[in-house]
Amino acid sequence: MEPQTVASAIRIGNPASYERAVRAIRETDGVVTTVPDADLLEAKAVIDAAGVGCEPASAASVAGTRRLIQEGIISAGARVVAVLTGPS
Repeated sequence: MEPQTVASAIRIGNPASYERAVRAIRETDGVVTTVPDADLLEAKAVIDAAGVGCEPASAASVAGTRRLIQEGIISAGARVVAVLTGPS
């Protein structure tokens, strides 16, 4: 797969931590979703407006969480941790 996105850290594909991520998802019965660039950039804008800032690929964790809440996969009152890294 060759991801097409504004998030360069995702676009490079073949992540170094792929095996660990897959293992963590399987061991926790986790889920994976996709988000369009527009949702990723909107999430980044919200993060930046809060004075935190992050690189675009990290905003995908927030955008994905928002999507999973909208889809009812994560309950609205659930506690969620999104890891944000990198410069804004």
